[in-house]
Amino acid sequence: MDCFSILLIMVIKMIKNELLSKNIKKAIFKNMMFYLISASVFFISSGSIYVLRGWFLYTLLISGALYNNYILLKNNPEVLEARADQGAETQNWDKTILFIYFITHTIFIPLLAGLDAVRFEWSNLPFFYLFIGIILYLLSLFIISRAMLANKYFEGTVRIQTDRNQRVIDKGPYQYIRHPGNLGMILTAFVPPLIIGSGYALILSFFLAIIIIIRTNKEDQLLQVELEGYIDYCERVKYRLIPLIW
Repeated sequence: MDCFSILLIMVIKMIKNELLSKNIKKAIFKNMMFYLISASVFFISSGSIYVLRGWFLYTLLISGALYNNYILLKNNPEVLEARADQGAETQNWDKTILFIYFITHTIFIPLLAGLDAVRFEWSNLPFFYLFIGIILYLLSLFIISRAMLANKYFEGTVRIQTDRNQRVIDKGPYQYIRHPGNLGMILTAFVPPLIIGSGYALILSFFLAIIIIIRTNKEDQLLQVELEGYIDYCERVKYRLIPLIW
């Protein structure tokens, strides 16, 4: 039995566990649905299900998601509990940015990648780009998973979590950069075009990187104003996304 099947069985068993709350089950379900929708869009736009790089991409993405959910269930289920729904007082600008990010990442990138690299072959990135995509995905999975394990306030949207007595977290990847989750989102945006081999879809990845950089800047400004202790944290950890750069 392969690793994907083992992880899937483990997560299904945990979802069926009556001790898990509805919110945790809902968070896991929503997470899986994004990938299933994306895969459906890609194979429909490709015009064929016999696309090896497509199957490799979505097996990798879904396996990573299953692994992430599993370790959170074991070590920090509070994060899954909080991520089931959008938190109260989520910033309106963040709702807009996240909508653009997820609709582009889930619909437009797989749609364009399928049309470009498979159906019409407008562009066709060399095979070694697949390995770059794998490296970026594994790096993003490591960063995001470590951030989620370290930070019980790791929600899906930007807000000051007064209802959860939010405080500054400075362990795990937060020792080195202030917004590891956003860095993971940027890296993940480049993974599908690189693995599929679509140069045109890669343009959308750069667009997503720009809007997440904007999100990072606005989130950092909000935290400096409204989260107690964050300015002192900024003095200790100088960089938002990339050490020695920004």
